[in-house]
Amino acid sequence: MRVLLSTAALSALLLSACAQVAAQADSSTRITGSLTYLQRIALPPQAVAVLELRPSAGGAPSVEQRRPLGGAQVPIPFTMDIDRRLLDPAADYVLRALIEVDGRTAWTSSDMAVPVQSARVELGEIRLTQLGAQASSALVCGSSRVTLEPIGDGLQLVVDGESFELLPVPAASGARYELPDGPDTWFWSRGERGRLSLRGTELPECVPAVQAEGELRAFGVEPGWSLRIADGSIELLTDYGARVQSWPTVPVRQANGLRTWQVQEAGLTVRVRQQPCSDTMTDLNWPLAVTVERAEGDLRGCGGNPAELLLGLDWRVHALNGETVTGEAPTLRFAADRRVSGSGGCNRWTAGWELTGESLTISRAASTMMACAEPAMAQERRFLTLLAGVRGFSVGQDGTLELLGGEGRITARPD
Repeated sequence: MRVLLSTAALSALLLSACAQVAAQADSSTRITGSLTYLQRIALPPQAVAVLELRPSAGGAPSVEQRRPLGGAQVPIPFTMDIDRRLLDPAADYVLRALIEVDGRTAWTSSDMAVPVQSARVELGEIRLTQLGAQASSALVCGSSRVTLEPIGDGLQLVVDGESFELLPVPAASGARYELPDGPDTWFWSRGERGRLSLRGTELPECVPAVQAEGELRAFGVEPGWSLRIADGSIELLTDYGARVQSWPTVPVRQANGLRTWQVQEAGLTVRVRQQPCSDTMTDLNWPLAVTVERAEGDLRGCGGNPAELLLGLDWRVHALNGETVTGEAPTLRFAADRRVSGSGGCNRWTAGWELTGESLTISRAASTMMACAEPAMAQERRFLTLLAGVRGFSVGQDGTLELLGGEGRITARPD
């Protein structure tokens, strides 16, 4: 039997199909970027790249994309198309990238905020962490110091000197390890970060201890000097590097937040305190204040890694160029994978950050496109303009963060 359609009916069908295509295009988000890592390790042919988009509050992935690599090597470009009609419009979303080998996660990223209301989101280069490499690293979980060492398929966990041997268990993402006789003690590796529970008590989020526990680097100016304590020695360079002195290391004494090394035969004492320290040569702060006491005169300077002052904290903006913000305040959170994200007060935003020995820079942010009242939109535009101009930062003794740049400054405090 033939079905004959009139010209009017055929036109209606075509218009309906076009409308459906247009609606789908209007509700789609395209996420692009590339995956890479620093280690010079080739991926095997069976490796699979995985992208997971999930609510920032947690839960199963809302969208997952899997791509067999077939021998492809980093950097690995990717494109992920999202239909926003499948997402919760009231939720914020994060993206995590993984590389699996033989069904197990071998490389992973930390969570990256994604403004899914935008039509296009460019995440740039995403740096992955090898899970096995992280297992031989140091973390800080609140006030607890944690070290991880691989033991076969398991993990040796040391928390403030107490040791546990954990075994792998299935996990929805990342890598999870539990104590065989006590499943309420576990560690869940999530890229460079992780979650830790001890006897049923979950500690604050674990973040990288950027500088190794057994290593100290410090420097000072006028006169120029530098200090390194590592590999069994204490090495001091003075007179702008012209004079080098070295001694075998000695046990460190710790009391009231002060670490002290004392080489009695050399008349040398090194004192290190965990507090923000600034130098006169850069627009950066450092996490350690260092004093080197010696017969020729004391040396004072800074040490550690400036990134330690930024990571692991939720910052809430209090002022823009000295003017107190109104309404919903912008927020920031710096991640170890060199992404920074937050709220502008109206829209969610994400950007990249880079820290060198002399400056902090933040790339131009990608943000969602929601409309708010004009005063909120104006404040958000001002915040994002100042953010893109950041060239340095300082952290005061009271913990106040100032992001400094040619356009002005952003003042924030830990939330």
